[in-house]
Amino acid sequence: MTDHRAMFDASIVFSNGGDLTVHGFRVDLPSASASEPEIAALFVASLGLLMTDEVVLTNVEVFHEPH
Repeated sequence: MTDHRAMFDASIVFSNGGDLTVHGFRVDLPSASASEPEIAALFVASLGLLMTDEVVLTNVEVFHEPH
């Protein structure tokens, strides 16, 4: 079985104030065809973030990588 991952840069704005920026973040995907909104949701869930208002992904790369 091949594992699928995404690597990306992201900016998150929180509804209660503040923001978070990441570069080169990797997240496991259920399939290689995951959409950017799905990747964003997986990213937020993987960090257990609450009260996210906006998530913007850039430089998204999807690839196969053993995990």
